Amino acid sequence: MRLASFFLFAGLFLLTLSITSVRAEEQDLELVEESEEVEINAENSAPADDESGGNVIRNAEDDEPKYYVTDTVDVDSSFVLHKRPGNVLYPGEHTELLVGFHNLGADTYNLTHIYATLLHPKELTYHVENYTAIGYYDLLQSGDFKSFSYFFNPNEYLQVREDFGFAAIAFFQKPTDNNPFRIYRHIIFNGTMAVVERETAFDADLLFAYAGVGAIGLAVLFGLYKIVSKAARKGGKRRLETGTRSSEVSDEWLEGTHAAMHGKKRR
Repeated sequence: MRLASFFLFAGLFLLTLSITSVRAEEQDLELVEESEEVEINAENSAPADDESGGNVIRNAEDDEPKYYVTDTVDVDSSFVLHKRPGNVLYPGEHTELLVGFHNLGADTYNLTHIYATLLHPKELTYHVENYTAIGYYDLLQSGDFKSFSYFFNPNEYLQVREDFGFAAIAFFQKPTDNNPFRIYRHIIFNGTMAVVERETAFDADLLFAYAGVGAIGLAVLFGLYKIVSKAARKGGKRRLETGTRSSEVSDEWLEGTHAAMHGKKRR
């Protein structure tokens, strides 16, 4: 009885510890969501002005302050893949992503970079391809609407399938922001993207279908030709009229000649 009571209290104690750890993890996740601190790679980091008026790229590997990324709600966007009906990707083809931004807020935003990535269909945390981040450094005043082109090249050996993940992200800074290391993120698109083969003028299946129909048509024409030619041969045979013939040979035209007299002597 005492042994059973001991196991019961031990089980309740372990259950209490597991519930406490789960609650602690949930609190940590909430804290991370409220204040996200992200360290940006030097290639995608935003520039800061130096004393000479030029641009200096902050290197995250040095002992420099980290960049803080927050989502902005002041910017709205729309996009389209140029000359891609249905917004699909073609393997190995140069692709243009046309993006329109509308500044709905009162502050001015500086568009620094646009970046895109292709994600694995089954594991969206796995990046199949990371496309080059392009810098723009163009100001969007309050109420402005501007369009930008982002170019990238999907690999020619990409598998054709309908459920790739695709994400396109824009990064902004505020010129009036007191924190030069604050970056504002806007997600242009984050969803499913199809990779398909471009339809060409030459279709092998259609070619074989036309060849089959043509062969059947030739066979029918050949059969009709044989039937018509056979019927023509049968109808073309006519009986040759030779007139009446007599077994006796008439020598009337020889009468009165030497040949007629000679013939009579022979008889």
